Amino acid sequence: MNELIYGYMDWPRIEAVVYGEETSPRDVMGPKITRDGLLIQGFFPGADEVSVICGKDVYPCEKEDEAGYFAAILPLHKIPPYLFQVKQGE
Repeated sequence: MNELIYGYMDWPRIEAVVYGEETSPRDVMGPKITRDGLLIQGFFPGADEVSVICGKDVYPCEKEDEAGYFAAILPLHKIPPYLFQVKQGE
């Protein structure tokens, strides 16, 4: 678990996402500009690895919760188009 990422995450609302109780999951998981870069989060139960793809750059995410909540801080200060690459099993 990355301490920097951990500090930016809204854990009560993340737990609500994990348990299906959050009424606005996009508000919780949407990209957020921080003083340290761009925070990208996603909930992928069962995933082994998750990365964020921005153009030609690939940024690995850290698994922040055993339920499958992943996040990364990208060295960016604006929100570009991006995709998640999710690996599960082989």
